[in-house]
Amino acid sequence: FEVADGGTLFLDEISEMPLDVQMRLLRVLQENEVLRIGSSKPKKVDVRVIAATNRDLLQMVEANEFRRDLYYRLNVVRLDIPPLRERKKDIVPLANYYLKQFNDKFKTNKTLSAYSYKMLEEYRWPGNVRELKNMIEKMVILSDENTISMAQIWEQESKFIKDNASLEEIDLKDLLEQMELQYIRDYYEAYGTLEKTAEKLHVNLKTLSRRKRYLEQKKKDNS
Repeated sequence: FEVADGGTLFLDEISEMPLDVQMRLLRVLQENEVLRIGSSKPKKVDVRVIAATNRDLLQMVEANEFRRDLYYRLNVVRLDIPPLRERKKDIVPLANYYLKQFNDKFKTNKTLSAYSYKMLEEYRWPGNVRELKNMIEKMVILSDENTISMAQIWEQESKFIKDNASLEEIDLKDLLEQMELQYIRDYYEAYGTLEKTAEKLHVNLKTLSRRKRYLEQKKKDNS
C-alpha cells in the first residue's frame, strides 16, 4: 500500500485472502491508512484498489467464507469478464501479443500457422488467458521451426486433440502432411544425410527427396 500510494493496487484472487487478513484490508480501505508491523503510528495512503477473482464472492459471503462488509466495500464498480472461450475474437490478438513478448524475451522469430490459429480459436481454454500465455511460451521454447504448426502443438499438448470443438473442420490431409514433414526433418537432423534418413524411414531415396521438397514448398506457401 505504501508503494502504491497515489496510484493503483491490483489484488488478484481476492477470494483466497484469509479472513483475518480481510479484516485488516477492510480497515485500510475504510480509514485510508496503514500501520506498519512494530509501529504505533498509522500512515495515510491514497490508493485506488482493483480486486479480481474467478469465484462468486456473494456465494462465499453467504457461506461465511468472505466478509460481507469487505465485499460491499470492494464491490463499487463491477466488471464481469467472460471466460476466454466466450470471447473468441480476443484469442488471436492475445496469442500474437504473447508471441511477440516471448520472441523478444528469447530472441526468436516464431510465428503461428493459419491452422494453429484456427485450433486456438476452437479450443475451450479452461485455464483462460494464463493457459494461453503458458502454451505460447512453451511452443516458442520447444519449436525448432520458425512457423509453429498445428502438428507441433498437438505433439506437445495432447489436450488440444481431446478438447478441440471442431476437429471435423480440420483438413486431415494437411494435418498428416505437417506431421510427415516434421518426422522427415527430425530424422534428417538425427542422421545427417537424406540417404540415411531414407534408410531409417524405409522409403526410396528419390521418393523421399521429392516428398520433402513438396512438403516444404507447401508449408512455405501456407505460411
